[in-house]
Amino acid sequence: MRSTVLSEAPSRSLRERALALHASSLVVDLHADTFISVRYARRDIAKRHATPVGWAPFMLHCDLPRWKEGGIKAQGLGVVATKLMTRKPRAHALETIRIMHATADANADKMAIVRSPDELESLRHVPLRPWAPGVRDHYVRIRPELLTGRRLRFGGAGVEPAP
Repeated sequence: MRSTVLSEAPSRSLRERALALHASSLVVDLHADTFISVRYARRDIAKRHATPVGWAPFMLHCDLPRWKEGGIKAQGLGVVATKLMTRKPRAHALETIRIMHATADANADKMAIVRSPDELESLRHVPLRPWAPGVRDHYVRIRPELLTGRRLRFGGAGVEPAP
């Protein structure tokens, strides 16, 4: 597989074009299990945490600073309630949702739970689909301030700067 190495300092016009593209795009991450670490390891979603190595569900790798830096405009959050975790999955899920709402309220200047039926209905029509099956009834809107990144092309085309 061939890859193209990106310059450390992309041209100003490339950066301007990338920012314009981002500003006109709906950037959405449809799945993160962030509240496993918030609930069980008492991680603070408002703080940037060290990047975990490998699969580490109790390490917070999706936090408000990262969402903001990545330009995420909406984040789908998973509510995990398996038989391995609890004998009462419904009560467990409702408690996790309560924690999500309390976290959003504590960080109201940085995030908001999508609460109105009109907002929820409009999100259902966004042409994006999550990789994990299930109903999506709870959404969080993130207020981004910065965009960084690169375009990945699959099928042997490598990595290249976004146009």
